[in-house]
Amino acid sequence: LVLTHVDDTAGHNEWKRQYPNLKRVFHAGDLGENNWLGDETLEHVEVLLTNSPVGNDDVERTHLQAFDMNGYVLGSGSNVLSSKGTDGDINEEVIILHTPGHSPGSISLWKRPMSDMDGFDVGVLFTGDTYSYTTRNGGKMTGFPR
Repeated sequence: LVLTHVDDTAGHNEWKRQYPNLKRVFHAGDLGENNWLGDETLEHVEVLLTNSPVGNDDVERTHLQAFDMNGYVLGSGSNVLSSKGTDGDINEEVIILHTPGHSPGSISLWKRPMSDMDGFDVGVLFTGDTYSYTTRNGGKMTGFPR
């Protein structure tokens, strides 16, 4: 159960009770002072993602971290995204990306591109609340930055 950000985690404990083998995935960036719901049980999910230094650029280290579904760091997001599934070290079909914006620990799921029947590379990005469209303020795109 991927908990994409802190304010959309209601009921995660009930899911765990109903399905004891369930793994809940959550990013540590939404714990502590960023856990504005005060749900301390989020500290005990089965897969707690934490960023690790993987490059020299501060942005790469903190905002573009990529993980597999077990929480292991795959590298910086830009390296993983540019590999198009051909990198011998990264063969995950679905990758978790740390995409802070709506909350400091927001995460997105990226299904890597695969050729469809017409030979086009097709991938899917599930962003949770990280990216959205609004008609407020003239219809500008927003990522709900905090």
